[in-house]
This record gives sequence, structure tokens and C-alpha cells, in this order.
Amino acid sequence: MGNVATCTFALIVTDATDPVITNCPADLNSVSVDAACIAAPDIQAATLAYTDNCEANIADAVTTNDAPANGEFPIGDNVVTYTVTDAASNVAVCSQAVKVADTTDPEVGNCPTAPVVTDANAGDATVGCYYALATLPDIGPTDNCAGASVTNDGPYANEFQFPLGDTTVTWTVTDASGNTNTACSQAYTIEEHVKPTIDTCPSDATVPVDISCAVATAMVDPASVATTATLTPFAAPAWNPSTVLSPAHGTPTPTLSPGR
Repeated sequence: MGNVATCTFALIVTDATDPVITNCPADLNSVSVDAACIAAPDIQAATLAYTDNCEANIADAVTTNDAPANGEFPIGDNVVTYTVTDAASNVAVCSQAVKVADTTDPEVGNCPTAPVVTDANAGDATVGCYYALATLPDIGPTDNCAGASVTNDGPYANEFQFPLGDTTVTWTVTDASGNTNTACSQAYTIEEHVKPTIDTCPSDATVPVDISCAVATAMVDPASVATTATLTPFAAPAWNPSTVLSPAHGTPTPTLSPGR
């Protein structure tokens, strides 16, 4: 008979299996910026390892990552994504954490360490006696990263008003990452050497003694004296008649008149 029928068809073989990443570069959880506020760690991209079901495809696989082109990472949490693409365009992905922090404390360039000893300025009735400064010295803060701020615990009320006595001012420098420096302080000693002024002094007065020959009342009423300082009233000593000498004999001769 010898009759034959034939047909043809195409058999297309494809690789639909993704590569398998067997080793993703390890996370970097404690990267510190340097003195220039730059972090450029070695992310160990070469440690990326992978396999594929087709060796021919894996030989032509392409690996990429999205790390910064200049290798410098900003402060904060960063993620590097690695992509493996085999010859059949199958893709595998893994991620690596890169955590960057600024751990360097700010510095003080010009701390006014010399103590200040000075006289108080004349205060007014509501403020009192104090030494006033419009501003405190500039301590010249520096930091490896921008954004440092300065505070102090000086006695501020419209202006820096230092009371009499000893006061220590401490400066605090804080950078953008929360690192602080409190090593700068300065002592202020405020003294007051102005003599008090008596504005109104009582007039002279004749004060009689009592029956025991002592001053019966205070010689001065403190309320009658106008002064800028605290008045200490004069306490009159008791007058002892036995201390009075007779002009004739030179011996104590106390005498009292009848009826007195």
C-alpha cells in the first residue's frame, strides 16, 4: 500500500524557572559617618551568590543593585536591592539593609573658661541688684555634620541678669542626630561694693531717762529713716547711776530727788 501522511509542529523549550539567590550581602546595621559626615561603606556586593536550573543561562546572568553610584549613603535607614536576571529573563531579588548614623559629639571651639568676677549694676525697685549682660559669649560650636544648635542655662529675663553671689552657666551643643556636648561652663561671681545711702536722717532729739536713770524709749524710730539699705536700730545702753562721779569727791554718788 505504501501510503504515508506526515505533519510537522514546533516544539519550543523555555526556561521559566527563576534563579535562586543563595547568599545576599549581609546587612550593615551600624555604619557611622566620618569627620566629613560621609558614609561610604563596603557593601560587599561581590558576596552575592545564586544558582539556576540551567547552567547555560546562569553563565549569562546579569546582576545589578541600586546602591548610590558614588557609594555614599545618607544618614538613616537605607536599603540596597540586588537583582539577578538569567539568560531567559527570569529574575530573583534580595535586599540588604544599610543603617547609617552620626555618632560623633559636637565640639566647642571657644569656651570662655575664665571666671568672671565683677560688681553688680544698680538695680531698680522691681529687679533688685544684679549684673546684666545683653548676650553671653559665642562658644563657637562645630560638628562633622551640619545643624548643631546651642543652648545655655544662664539667668535670662529680658537680658542675662546675674544675681549677687556665684552662678555657673553651662552651654549645651546638640547636633541634628541628638549628640550633645555639655563640657563648656563658666563661673560668674557678682559682688556689691556700693555703700548704702541714707536719704533722710532724723533730727537731733533730747531723750529723758526714767526713774531708774535709763533711757525709756528707743532713741530712733526706724520707720522715720529713709535708706537704700537695711537699717539696724541703735539700742541705747542702760544708764547705771553708780557710774556718775561726784564733782567734789570723785566717787560715785547716785542721788534721787524725793517724789521722783
